[in-house]
Amino acid sequence: VSLHSGAAWVCISGSAACSPDSATVPLTASGFRIIHAQQNATRMSGFIVRVVKHFGGRLVDVGLLRLFAKNVSSFEDVVSAVDAHPQWAAWYPGSACTLDPKSDAALVGLTIEYACGETWFNCANIPEQCSNSSWDTAEYVLSVYAMERDGSPLPTCSVKGALIFARVVASMTRV
Repeated sequence: VSLHSGAAWVCISGSAACSPDSATVPLTASGFRIIHAQQNATRMSGFIVRVVKHFGGRLVDVGLLRLFAKNVSSFEDVVSAVDAHPQWAAWYPGSACTLDPKSDAALVGLTIEYACGETWFNCANIPEQCSNSSWDTAEYVLSVYAMERDGSPLPTCSVKGALIFARVVASMTRV
């Protein structure tokens, strides 16, 4: 039994209330391992739904998701399944990999560095109007990166949590 400082609750060892929450662990291999170790299909389903939402999708069949959640063994399996657009989820048309508005400047910088290293485009040639801020630069580089992959960033729309796969209003065209 442990009393959590500043909290109005007591944690009894072994109780589910003491376990890390699938709604708050990072969407990474380490976050997956934390939830997988709990051997709880409901919590694993919650983690997987977060991954689906991160990639611009939504849950459409809880039963099929639970079957998948009971048997999944790695974060890579989750990302591969999401990339294959399983029957238990659906994706919004017109989605794209974009910066998460909650990202900090350091993550935005990592995003630029990663995308510049993964594209044919010479990032020294970013148009002036797209280089006024790190955010503008990152969005430009990400658009080039996505166009190279026919708009599909999966399974690489991550970069330490700086990116999300979200619906976009305007369509992108090649120039």
